[in-house]
Amino acid sequence: MISPHLDIHVIAGGPTELENFFKAAIGEDENAGEIRDRYVWITVLAKNKGLSEVKDITTAINLNSKIHKIYTAHSRKYWEKVRLEEKEENAAKFTVDSLSKDDSFVIFLGLQPELFEGKSPFNQRERQLWKRDYRVSFQKVEITTNGFQKVVY
Repeated sequence: MISPHLDIHVIAGGPTELENFFKAAIGEDENAGEIRDRYVWITVLAKNKGLSEVKDITTAINLNSKIHKIYTAHSRKYWEKVRLEEKEENAAKFTVDSLSKDDSFVIFLGLQPELFEGKSPFNQRERQLWKRDYRVSFQKVEITTNGFQKVVY
């Protein structure tokens, strides 16, 4: 039996590092630069590194800061959508029906944490400080599917 394998990455930032995903997530009618600078970001990137398709993926994200904005994208534009199932002030839960081999999905979370000194819009220097200090706002990401569970703290 082949068991699923998902690589999970939590990125401090994301809209700049994963620019193509971010543009796909926000749509062509929005200004990516303005939206990017309005928040500091935590991004979850999941990629199917297994040998077969993975089905029924649930992603639960818990933070210490209020989530102000959420965008999601899939590596295949017209493929499976990442669905927001539950949202609380500091937490969100997403599902994806399936993820083919070597495909990925991204969840962008825009924050304006009180503990962070900068004020929106955030400049390059403030985003660099965020990359150093983002763990103040991050608790955990848990991804589960049939036969697979991974938690990132």
